Amino acid sequence: MRASDRWAAVILGLSLLFRTLVAWVLPSGYDEVYYHLYTQHPALSYFDHPAAVGVSAAIGTALLGSASAFSLRLATLGMFSLALVGIYRIGSRLFSERVGLVAMAIAAIAPIMQVGAGILVLPDGPLVLFATVAAWLGAIEFFTKGPYQPSPRLIGICVALGLACLSKYHAFVLGAGFVGFCLTSARHRVVFRSRWFWLGAIAFVICLLPLLIWNGQQDWISLRFQSGRVESDRFYSIGDALLSLLVNFGYLFPTLGIPLFASLGIAAYRLWRQPAESQRNERYAFLLWLSAPIVLLFTVLGGRIPILPTWTMPGYWFATLLLAALTVEWFQIHPKSRRLQRWLVGSAIAVVLLSSLAVGQVRWGWLQSPGSPLGLPLIPAYDDGSTELLQPDQIRAAIAERPELLARLKAADFYASNQFFLPGYFALAIDPLVPKPFTLFGTDPRGFAFWSNPEDWLEKNAVLWTTERFQEEWPQSIERYFEKIEWLADVPVDRAGVPVQTIRLYWGERMQVPYDGWPY
Repeated sequence: MRASDRWAAVILGLSLLFRTLVAWVLPSGYDEVYYHLYTQHPALSYFDHPAAVGVSAAIGTALLGSASAFSLRLATLGMFSLALVGIYRIGSRLFSERVGLVAMAIAAIAPIMQVGAGILVLPDGPLVLFATVAAWLGAIEFFTKGPYQPSPRLIGICVALGLACLSKYHAFVLGAGFVGFCLTSARHRVVFRSRWFWLGAIAFVICLLPLLIWNGQQDWISLRFQSGRVESDRFYSIGDALLSLLVNFGYLFPTLGIPLFASLGIAAYRLWRQPAESQRNERYAFLLWLSAPIVLLFTVLGGRIPILPTWTMPGYWFATLLLAALTVEWFQIHPKSRRLQRWLVGSAIAVVLLSSLAVGQVRWGWLQSPGSPLGLPLIPAYDDGSTELLQPDQIRAAIAERPELLARLKAADFYASNQFFLPGYFALAIDPLVPKPFTLFGTDPRGFAFWSNPEDWLEKNAVLWTTERFQEEWPQSIERYFEKIEWLADVPVDRAGVPVQTIRLYWGERMQVPYDGWPY
């Protein structure tokens, strides 16, 4: 084994070890528990996203035999490891093994990359994997010695992009980046006259069939929902766009985020000043087309709508290769400098320490006031949003100790809640004891609007689940749908020995009228 491969194995092993520990102890997030419900409702696609995230969540549950925060994340741990190997191979192919190693290290350290694509079960996990496969095939296809001749690899690139689009709609922007590169590179425009490209285009459309069929059957609701997220009555604000950029720097970690964004500008400047200087600049152009469009698109949109940090992350993922190439180039000019090692090792240590502190606070309330087990009561429990991340094991144990409550759960025909993410927590908690179908009575039903019909629950009894924090006017607002509603029980949820949440359960006697509060 070559020295570079051994170092790659070390980076991969350390990353996998840290991510596995975090995946084991970190409570599930809102989206994660909601995607758990995807596994209970197999479909070609879903209201929020294409089907890949549901498949990802189902893999771990099938392998481990039960659903938990860790089992839902198991496939993500593996996919990110493969994606890291892909980044290493792409960097080695386009530049050098050292570039591949540095890019791999940056991607493994950046918090939003390791969390959003490497720990949590989110659409970004399969998106990053398949996009990396497409880029790896592109690095082999487009950068060969001698004149470029299109090959059957173009079909593989199109299939990988199709699978990325079945992961998250953002992949269409990445696909446009491939097209943009070929259009702007004189020796690669021959792609569009190749039969392999057109066969690949057909394969791409075939990959999209599950997405197209489901949306066609549902009046394109998913595409309308996602496109509607960019609509806003707000005036455009440059300040908000800059704030969005700064937030991304924070999630990437400033010592990595700022250089990653700067690498896009440096690469673009080089191409502008010396567009045909060398094959190296051609490689910069390839990576710039994969990274800059998605970073700039969502950064600019940040001036109009709130932007989630994972939206720009796929672009920064490929920017790691640009930054690594520029960093190694500088290192070759200053071979005796230790700045590269200090930069990466220092960033890694800081990220691990801060991440560990954050995970400890979320799981055990290390900084909670009152109750901090470390004697550092810095964050009031009631003001800490992380207390909303429920722990199903604790809920299950509390319910199992109440025979009368268990009896009422067994007597119910279905369960209902008022927030789209709460049923996922409750399903993880109660399914091992008393599994029942869940529905949602609220104005933001998401996938629940397609997993059952309101008429399905007529003349049936329900247990209604909510929490004190999210209760609002519920279940009073749905009393007219039932013969009667009565309180069943309050189940306290503790952290660091202090009650931080209360689960509230109600009995809904015989549903009389179909629920009509869904907007779609």
